[in-house]
Amino acid sequence: MAQTEFTGKTMTWTWNSVPSTGLTKVDITENDGPDAEQLDVTVYGDLVYTFLTDPLGAKGDDKTTVVVTSWASTASLADGENTAHAFNAPQTGIFDSATTANANLYTHTTLELTNRRTEIPFDAYATCTLTFEANALGVWTAPA
Repeated sequence: MAQTEFTGKTMTWTWNSVPSTGLTKVDITENDGPDAEQLDVTVYGDLVYTFLTDPLGAKGDDKTTVVVTSWASTASLADGENTAHAFNAPQTGIFDSATTANANLYTHTTLELTNRRTEIPFDAYATCTLTFEANALGVWTAPA
């Protein structure tokens, strides 16, 4: 079987049912917070193990950050896409790595837009970078 390189040309990002166009990069970072542990307080002579809920509990929370970079639009806000998203409104974000039947699909139902940056360099194309965050983890759908 011959190798076919993945270039990312067919990847898609949709947030609040609005697809982003001109994608160049999608960076998904998830940090899973620790689970609360049980403390073993069994002493010599006990007939069964005895556990106590950790009084400090689990430290840290689930956290997701998705950074989407695309080419900036000449129509900007009027295009109704990348720069038209509302801040701090939880919506569903969907990343499809290749739009094929066996591609990995990432879905998160409570992503909020927290940062939008447009960079307009003198000697290159303008880019729009959107940062989405949530205090929960998303779901990866395994390849079919």
